[in-house]
Amino acid sequence: MKKSLSYYHAAKERLIIFLLIFFSVSSVAEAALSLKNRVLSVSDTIIIKQKDTTITYIPIHPHKSKADTSYMEKKDPIVEFFHKSASKRQINRWLYDLLINEHKPSKSKDIDYSKDFDKIKDKRINNIRFKRLPPFGSSVKDTTRTADTWLTRVGNNTRIPTSTIILSNNISLKEGELVTKSKIDESERLLRQLGYISDAKILVRINEADTNKVDILVISKDQFPHAFDAELTHIYPQVKLYSLNLFGQGVGYSQSYTFTPKDDPEHGFSTGIIVKNVYGSLININSLYTNKNIRKERYVNADRSFYRSETKNAGGLRVNRSFKNYGISGSGQIFLNMPLDYLISDLWIGHAFKISSNNNFDKSNLYIAIQNINSKFFNIEDSLKIYPFFENNHYYFASLTLAKRNYFKNNLIYSFGRTEDVPFGFMLSLTGGFNNNTIERRPYMGLRFSLGKTIVPNIGYLALDVDATTFLNKGELDQGTIRLTGTFISRLMQAGCCKIRSFVSFTYLKGFNRLPFEYSYMKESKQGITGLYSTLLRGKEKFVIKTENVYFKKRRFWGFQFAFFSFVDVGFIGNGKSMIFNNRAYVTFGGGLRIRNDNLVFKTIQLRFAYMPNLPPDITPYSIDMRGETIGDFKDFYPKIPFKPTFY
Repeated sequence: MKKSLSYYHAAKERLIIFLLIFFSVSSVAEAALSLKNRVLSVSDTIIIKQKDTTITYIPIHPHKSKADTSYMEKKDPIVEFFHKSASKRQINRWLYDLLINEHKPSKSKDIDYSKDFDKIKDKRINNIRFKRLPPFGSSVKDTTRTADTWLTRVGNNTRIPTSTIILSNNISLKEGELVTKSKIDESERLLRQLGYISDAKILVRINEADTNKVDILVISKDQFPHAFDAELTHIYPQVKLYSLNLFGQGVGYSQSYTFTPKDDPEHGFSTGIIVKNVYGSLININSLYTNKNIRKERYVNADRSFYRSETKNAGGLRVNRSFKNYGISGSGQIFLNMPLDYLISDLWIGHAFKISSNNNFDKSNLYIAIQNINSKFFNIEDSLKIYPFFENNHYYFASLTLAKRNYFKNNLIYSFGRTEDVPFGFMLSLTGGFNNNTIERRPYMGLRFSLGKTIVPNIGYLALDVDATTFLNKGELDQGTIRLTGTFISRLMQAGCCKIRSFVSFTYLKGFNRLPFEYSYMKESKQGITGLYSTLLRGKEKFVIKTENVYFKKRRFWGFQFAFFSFVDVGFIGNGKSMIFNNRAYVTFGGGLRIRNDNLVFKTIQLRFAYMPNLPPDITPYSIDMRGETIGDFKDFYPKIPFKPTFY
């Protein structure tokens, strides 16, 4: 044990030193990549009209009166210091040129007709051009800005620009077709969701030779595609190296490793490859190979989703061959003390029927989908053979879904200033099917309803989700689940030096006649309370409410943006035989700092402290961790696979 701990501390010290060196170097580089004049950040508003209601979210062109003295117009003390000292010594002048960029953007000749669509309505696209901007020293709002120091040029030249073929495959606009505002908006959204594009903007210009046609300019800004992720939340540090855009071809590659002794259960590595929109087919391929002492598996998934509004046919195939695993991939509620050897295949196909809708929901569809899942277990121990779940099972499902959706643009929600596409609409889905094996045959039925909308007057955004599923065994509920979730996101509020946004979410989950080894957990990764990593708190029913306040700093420091946050969570978990609130309440509270640079594909760096005062004595009551945090996302309103386990 002492040897393991000393090994852990030594590895952790080396990793922390490496991180400090890396961020020191990247901070200096990012300073050079900063533009020479601070650019006004997009404020938090857009005018959205829904039926008889007008919702104000983010003025795109904020009005400035003479009396308006915003913080961006005031002298930055750091800039002022370098400005005063620049004339004294040559080295100070060099630092001033390196770190402070003073550049007044010029007006672009292209006009943003997407805000004045009547001028281009009923015109066909003559040609589509692409302008690819490098990660550092550029902006989609002012394409004349360039990197003019050697360090910025080095940073930009160490990556290959995204291929125009990849960009062309990921937009809805095609030459010769009529231009529509919905396709302009969707094309920008499709580019932003690629993961290696930090922002995108599409400009339209009347063709000079033929005024009945238009020319399209697609402006995209790459992110620096190579990164690493370090996690110091467990006993041993884990490091992951990855790239989201190898050779500019949209191919992602990752390699993770855990610094442990060879005999430790977590010792080993994982290798993953992701290819999005293969040859313009809209098919994404994701594969993962894991070889650890505690887990050995091969996984591949090919998927074509309904995310694009024009997609009529979708589907997917997932194959998971696990030689050693203590759970079921895709079913996080199952955890056993013995390893499993299994093969699971999952195939689904679906079709969308366009239905008429008003202007608020230009993406309204009726969907049908069918799904087949086959599972086969090998070398099952005798203690598990009594459960039909471990027989060779065949599952068949069919679903019918009505969905209406649209999007509005906002920022400073889950990201740190980049444009975020917020979905609003609803989805109602009915699913039926059955499970068949050598022992039993069980019918299945499920219902799901989800809703997302803004709250008037300008209070915030609300999303609700209801999910009820069950098998039927001899007329009784079997492996049934009721799951209710909700999220409220407040409007952006000004408070001194910061902009504040509040988040409130809740999860209620109850299982009916679940298998003895199926549990809902209170740990953070299973929609539990923040900072808890133990699996000892588990049950068949739980309720968790989480609150968080995020304080976004207005100024950037060498391209990095900062947000402080505080949180309070309360959770209840029980066996489902009595009212959930009769169980003990578990509370956690704390706060921390998030750091992000949208020019890089790095995850958001999170430093967090959490304290849990009333946990059982065998669970550590606090956690201090540093890790890469994936940016949060919104629940969208289009169907995926008909069946997915909901007991988590």
